[in-house]
Amino acid sequence: MVPSIGEGFSAAWRKMKETLFRPFNWSTWLVLSLGFWLAQLGEGGARVDLPFKPGTGAEITDALTNSLQSAADATGTTVMMFLLIAGSVFFLFVLVIGLILLWVRSRARFITLDMMIRGVSADSFGARWNTFARQGNSFFLAQILLFVFLFLLGIAFVALTGIGAAMALRENSSASDICLLIGAGIVF
Repeated sequence: MVPSIGEGFSAAWRKMKETLFRPFNWSTWLVLSLGFWLAQLGEGGARVDLPFKPGTGAEITDALTNSLQSAADATGTTVMMFLLIAGSVFFLFVLVIGLILLWVRSRARFITLDMMIRGVSADSFGARWNTFARQGNSFFLAQILLFVFLFLLGIAFVALTGIGAAMALRENSSASDICLLIGAGIVF
């Protein structure tokens, strides 16, 4: 007998009804919600919606410049140095928060997968957190390594394409063609 797609959907539907509704239990729903929320933590993106205040751009620019100058004077630095320090601190803060969210998300994905396979009541959330620590941490490190690899690949692409474009402007067509081909080869 050849398996059909309908049989798979029917089995999944039965499993879903057993897990969520037979018997209906709030703790099951709360544990599942916590697991899914942690597994998607930080993936929603961010949107900043600054209210528009009518006025001239000069008024806003003057207010911002005065605020930056007073903050720089209070710290005893120049405006550019103050912006550099504030930007660096903000970048490090966002980086640390992002890494923490990625770590929690990596471990929670294994927990939610286990809850779907073995059921919510098979083990406590804390026990699963400890059980899947090694796998979650490995997934976390793999994601970091993949990001670093793709970042370096992007830098290589931009560098080789830039070198090829610079050589093309100097009319050294054979060398520029080689750089452009290597840069395109990195992407594809």
